[in-house]
Amino acid sequence: MAEETQPRGIGRVLDSAFDLYRANFRSIALTSLAILFPAALVAGIAQAFYLRSYFSFVGSIFSAGEPRLADLSDITSWGTLANMAAPILLLSQAYVTSCVLSAAPAMMAGHRFTVRELIRLGWSRVWWLALTGLLVGLLITIGAAFLVVPGVIVWWRLSLARVVCVVEAVPVDKALSRSWRLTGGAFWRTVGFAATVSIIVFVLQSAVNVAPAVRQIVASVQDPGAIFRQIPAGWRTLEGLFSALALGLVAPMQDLAWFYWYLDRRARTEGMDIVISAREQLERGA
Repeated sequence: MAEETQPRGIGRVLDSAFDLYRANFRSIALTSLAILFPAALVAGIAQAFYLRSYFSFVGSIFSAGEPRLADLSDITSWGTLANMAAPILLLSQAYVTSCVLSAAPAMMAGHRFTVRELIRLGWSRVWWLALTGLLVGLLITIGAAFLVVPGVIVWWRLSLARVVCVVEAVPVDKALSRSWRLTGGAFWRTVGFAATVSIIVFVLQSAVNVAPAVRQIVASVQDPGAIFRQIPAGWRTLEGLFSALALGLVAPMQDLAWFYWYLDRRARTEGMDIVISAREQLERGA
């Protein structure tokens, strides 16, 4: 039990996240798909149709010298739908994150949640989480608007605010100040961790999206101009479907990775033992 809270390298942090996801894969994945998949499907299909129409529009300009007005109309329509779906998708992602982070400490202690329990558990913190994420994004944007460096510093020091907001059940201001304290003196480790997680997420999502990607690669090898041509609506819908699946299955892994990074920072700065705390909470609730 003690080794769970010892400071660890990036590799061990990620291994722990994978292990916890694998141990609770069914409940986490089904919860994520139930909440995130519908919005991700709409956004994914809209994005697929938008991109295909855009490439076709650009291709028509280079090949015929005249833009295809039908493609231009599709770009406007599908782009509007994608923009409308974006806020719903972001809120759905926040809900899944709230479910995963709310349950993670108890999962570490061996508790197994049902899908219904996870959905109910996530509801209590989703609005605080959404507000925290919105404020963090705004502060990063403001910092980056002046110079790149302030934006990077704000991102680094507030990178754990969303995790803190859910795990410690604190309001936005305390989540921000807590993250600021926990991330001190760990700039390059945080950058390395974030980069590694981003690469892993990209690889995993690409693996889920491999079927549509293979078709595009084969078509491009046979005809380099194929990317600028429209493809059947069924294939575009399939691209959106796989994109939604990739997001729904991989997003919880990213949340767990940041949860374990939060544990690492607490272990280094406070020497805490969240496993014992989680187990005590379960025993009191039994």
